[in-house]
Amino acid sequence: MTATSYAVQPGDSLWSIAQQATSRTAIDAAAYWAELVRLNREAVGNQHRLDRPGTMVALPDPHLL
Repeated sequence: MTATSYAVQPGDSLWSIAQQATSRTAIDAAAYWAELVRLNREAVGNQHRLDRPGTMVALPDPHLL
């Protein structure tokens, strides 16, 4: 799966990133969220949180999910 990078902005959450990346359905956003967590486990930790603006996260290609 191809991934690009994104710098976390203040107020971002994995869910908000997933919603912005996929404009189809909540099910698509949920699948994207799960892939975000998988790709960024080290950056988001067990709590799945984005605590530091500027943190780089890998974004999966929504068309490949």
